[in-house]
Amino acid sequence: MYNYDDYVSELKGRMQAAHDVVRDRLLESKTRSKLDYDGKIVQIAVKVEDRVLIFDESVRKGRSRKLSAQWIGPFTVLAADGVNATISVDETS
Repeated sequence: MYNYDDYVSELKGRMQAAHDVVRDRLLESKTRSKLDYDGKIVQIAVKVEDRVLIFDESVRKGRSRKLSAQWIGPFTVLAADGVNATISVDETS
């Protein structure tokens, strides 16, 4: 005879099996997405004395983001350490 306790234990087992399958597939998808993303990234080496532009995310009051200049500069790199760079404060043109 099939009773409530048998149904609950069977349902719990099926739900745990489904959870395990989903978790494994999520991990596979996560790994695949990371590999795809990392393959598209291009590292740019910035050296001392290079001239760079800086992306300006700010929107000035009364201005439209669409019509504002997105880049400011050029600036001169004074020191470079990995992905971080120290730039000159005054713009050089």
